[in-house]
Amino acid sequence: MNLSRDDVVALWKKHLQVDVVNDQDNFFELGGDSVQVLHMVYELSLRYSAWMDVRRFYANPTPAGLLAATAA
Repeated sequence: MNLSRDDVVALWKKHLQVDVVNDQDNFFELGGDSVQVLHMVYELSLRYSAWMDVRRFYANPTPAGLLAATAA
């Protein structure tokens, strides 16, 4: 399954418990922490077969950045 923008935004909303997420919203500025990063990376790998290194997530902490990183 290919990861889409809507998938990434839905994950942000779920893990950060927020109602609105924009493409350039920073995961950490919205209240995310290192434990939530691990949960996100784990869910990405299980649900979407999109391998993500934790360091790559930290380097790309926005929906747009994460999506681009998974496509690379």
